[in-house]
Amino acid sequence: MKRSLAWQFKSNIDSRLLVLESLGLTYEIFDALEQKERGSFGIYVEYGVRGFYLTAWNPGEVQRSIIDYDADSLPREKYFPGVEIGWLGMEFERLVDWVRGRGD
Repeated sequence: MKRSLAWQFKSNIDSRLLVLESLGLTYEIFDALEQKERGSFGIYVEYGVRGFYLTAWNPGEVQRSIIDYDADSLPREKYFPGVEIGWLGMEFERLVDWVRGRGD
């Protein structure tokens, strides 16, 4: 049986936590996978004045929120329906680069 997006995201993130720590990033995990209707898994990652929050829900939905306190104190949010784990993994890596000041 194929695992839902949120479960796949959790597995993906679990394997990357030591790398995040080695890069000096701080993070917080939000695990609500056991909720019956819309289980979710999210992570907030921060480095200096930048941070992002990425949440995946079991139906294949993702919410991205990014903030750069040097630019603006309000987060920019975007919702993505129908996401697959490959895209989500690439988005996570892109956001890690961005939060470290290495991306757009």
